[in-house]
Amino acid sequence: GGGNNSYGHALGTAPDFVLVKRTGGTGTDWATYHSSIPNMKGGALALNTTGQFEEGNEIQWNPNVDFDNVACYLANNAAQTNLASADYVAYNWVETAGVSKFGGYTGQSGNPFFIECGFKPALVMIKRYNSSGGNWVMIHPTGNYVYANLTNGVADSSTQYVELQENGFTVKGSNGDINGGAEYIYCAWSSQGVVATVATDAEPTTNSMRVVGGEWDASNQSEVWS
Repeated sequence: GGGNNSYGHALGTAPDFVLVKRTGGTGTDWATYHSSIPNMKGGALALNTTGQFEEGNEIQWNPNVDFDNVACYLANNAAQTNLASADYVAYNWVETAGVSKFGGYTGQSGNPFFIECGFKPALVMIKRYNSSGGNWVMIHPTGNYVYANLTNGVADSSTQYVELQENGFTVKGSNGDINGGAEYIYCAWSSQGVVATVATDAEPTTNSMRVVGGEWDASNQSEVWS
């Protein structure tokens, strides 16, 4: 890390969803990028908190460069993504037909509505991003859910009611985490996408490492760097 660095994501197209975490030291959030949030590259969002998207808070991503088909670009000497001599891991996804879908919606204040994905989701994650206090809700096909940002156990669907269907999902609940009068992002995955997590073969020209091994496709990649 350090400087206005980038890392290669090996997806072949700009990612739609990115998670970056410092692997050494403490006190740094999971830096989060989602392509459906306006002005995302110049702001900050954290997977491990209930905080809202902070537009203009340049502590994660380079505000002057868009992610592209080669690399993700990091803020200068940012502790969450790019501190000198620190080690990081990144997980990168691109929307892929039949495998994954990333988007946003405006909540309907409790009225149900359908999001088409083109596949039956095996996992859906939803986050209210334009106001603080919103949990990252992860919904299983059974309708049960967990919070990505909390240590709570699995809960039933009585509070966060999202029904996963053959071609997408229906948001039926009225809880503000998923369906208030606010702005939301979502990530949906089928059972077809697998992420490889073994990193080897350091690449000195980019100061990054390529993930190898496992059953995975071009829609999911992870990288580590120092």
